[in-house]
Amino acid sequence: MPKKNAILLITISLFLILLTFTAYQSVLSHKFLLTWDDHSYLANTPQLQSVTPENVYWMFTTFKMANWHPFQWLSFAMDFAAYGDNSSGFHLTNLIFHCLNVVLWFLLAYRLLLIASPTLNTYEAMGGAFIAALLLAIHPQHVESVAWVSERKDVLFLFFLLLCFHSYVSYARAEVAHQTRHYIITLLAASFSLMSKPMPITVGVLLLLLDIYPLRRSFLTPTTAVSNLRLIVEKIPFLILGFAVALMTLFAQYQSGAVAELHELSLIERILNASQSYIHYLSKAVFPILFLPLYPFKTDLPLYPLLIIVIMTILTLYQAWKFQRYAFLTAWLFYLISALPIIGILQVGMQAAADRYAYLPLLAIYLLIGGLLIQHWQRYRWLKLGGVIAVTLLLWNLTAQQTLIWRDDLTLRRYNDAFIDPTPSLKIPLGMAYLNAGYHQQAIKELELSNQITANINSECPLVLAYLAEQRWEDYRAMWQTCFSKMLVTPKLPMQFDEIYFYQALIMAKQNQPDTAKALANIALTFNLENKNALGLLEALK
Repeated sequence: MPKKNAILLITISLFLILLTFTAYQSVLSHKFLLTWDDHSYLANTPQLQSVTPENVYWMFTTFKMANWHPFQWLSFAMDFAAYGDNSSGFHLTNLIFHCLNVVLWFLLAYRLLLIASPTLNTYEAMGGAFIAALLLAIHPQHVESVAWVSERKDVLFLFFLLLCFHSYVSYARAEVAHQTRHYIITLLAASFSLMSKPMPITVGVLLLLLDIYPLRRSFLTPTTAVSNLRLIVEKIPFLILGFAVALMTLFAQYQSGAVAELHELSLIERILNASQSYIHYLSKAVFPILFLPLYPFKTDLPLYPLLIIVIMTILTLYQAWKFQRYAFLTAWLFYLISALPIIGILQVGMQAAADRYAYLPLLAIYLLIGGLLIQHWQRYRWLKLGGVIAVTLLLWNLTAQQTLIWRDDLTLRRYNDAFIDPTPSLKIPLGMAYLNAGYHQQAIKELELSNQITANINSECPLVLAYLAEQRWEDYRAMWQTCFSKMLVTPKLPMQFDEIYFYQALIMAKQNQPDTAKALANIALTFNLENKNALGLLEALK
């Protein structure tokens, strides 16, 4: 590569990093979202406090959080070693990985555009790749993947998957003597990606799509094709890896009760929701407004999204067959297939869709947009350039604003509550967010409302703490008696005994009752001698 081109690629990469970092810089002051999985992933996982052989073994064998993602656990453990429990450090790691992904995607898009369109010159390919990378960098649809610490797995799996794609392109275009090395690196990168998140279980099929276009290694382009048998055989290890991780993930999610049964959601409802989700992600990409942390599942789903999916598939197939041009077909199939594991055929959780799921599937759409815009750039070039600048400014501002929504539990929960009709189960984390922020009366209001509709231990445990904080002693004693008796017989507890005793101790310490706080902290230690919060409180009260 000429030195001038290398310098230009580095300059564009640095500019993309600058855009990305400034759009997301507010995350460095964000807190952990303790009512949004961060508690379960971080605060309630003592195995992350040190990188020991025993803890590393746990990371590679646990199905905690209904998934198998050892690299996510390992990255959190390394963060604890580097930053302690400082949330800024964890957010910085997420942001660094996102910046790396933007650069890797820019370089991959540049390579793919040069391969796909030999008539493009170097600068045109860089321009198209810049547009594709820009959309990944600062589109507000990806804020959830970056600004939420627990979603480390998103930025982590895409980092390794992009390395996998880079290595595969090198493998496909290398001389035979050097192909083995690139193939092994591709396989290792795919393995690491799958150990970060099970999202890329279709990686073998995605590599086959790259073979079709732009690598032109399939039978559809006879002049540059390799044998069909070779194309299939070289994908077998990737298919086996994907299948194995898919089985482990299904086992983990069924074991935790996260997967909805057929009697809860019919196959027709699942297909309609999947179609709706496909259209949802595309529509949010085009109209980047009103991104919610949770999109509740709806049962009254229309049929038109499914019809749109079918029509689009037929049109791209026809265009590829009629004109032997495969860009639209491969981009569309990449979008459909890469999103298949999370699209809702196997419904996990209460959400109909989640913005974090678009982190990978939209890459092909971004590349298609970049390639189309750069084609015939000289035609209306000033109009196109003005449009790119305007879109850049708009997306940067929207991303910066969307990032602020994720700054703490209360902001996120109140934002979500403002746009959806909250169920009793959603009132509980909102009440917890108020409680953690010190708004005890608002916490009691939300938790009592949930408890009146559906009385259960999930709302009763935080109510104990809220009543205690407000010194409503009669309500506190009655609720604590109810809660304690249920905790003795409930297998899945929202708080462990040592946790609820520690929180009571903390409240009493804040109310200048150190003797009672010490007594409660000591009770917490009888349930868990390694409760660092209780030990720290006792040390502070000396």
